[in-house]
Amino acid sequence: MDQFLLTAIASLAVYDTLKTFKFSDISIKWPNDILIKNKKIAGILIENKISGKYIKHSIVGIGINVYQKEFPDEIKQRTTSLALESYNFSIELVDLAEIILQKIKFYMALTKQNHLIVLKEYNDKLFSKNEKHSYLFEENIVEGTIIQVEKDGLLQIEIGKTLHKVDLKSITYIL
Repeated sequence: MDQFLLTAIASLAVYDTLKTFKFSDISIKWPNDILIKNKKIAGILIENKISGKYIKHSIVGIGINVYQKEFPDEIKQRTTSLALESYNFSIELVDLAEIILQKIKFYMALTKQNHLIVLKEYNDKLFSKNEKHSYLFEENIVEGTIIQVEKDGLLQIEIGKTLHKVDLKSITYIL
């Protein structure tokens, strides 16, 4: 399995879990953040142990703001939680984790059938896809349009009339 597919699987699992609870205006901000109403609600970190060209094992960390209602001043305008988005939201954290795990298993099985379906699902839920947005690119603020994320995790973005393939270190969203 390609390393980026693990990110796509975990992102889709969190996305689907939030949809289960009827949250709306959810998107995946490349490569591994989940947004509600353009505010970060979750992040995913994956550490892979590689042996040759294969993944030997992975540790997937999923952080979701569940019950937090106050955030530091420097992030409170762009961060939210499940409790802030739904005032009557209530769930045991272990139950939330179980739902996410079931969604991960679903997407793992789907990946074995056809990994392109998982990549398409990820791209369909991508934040600001096919929309003009501001980015920091090559030390300049530019207007760009995200086209898609490729199987290797590189972002295809059109800046001006030029299509670029970039990694996370090459570009930053300006929110």
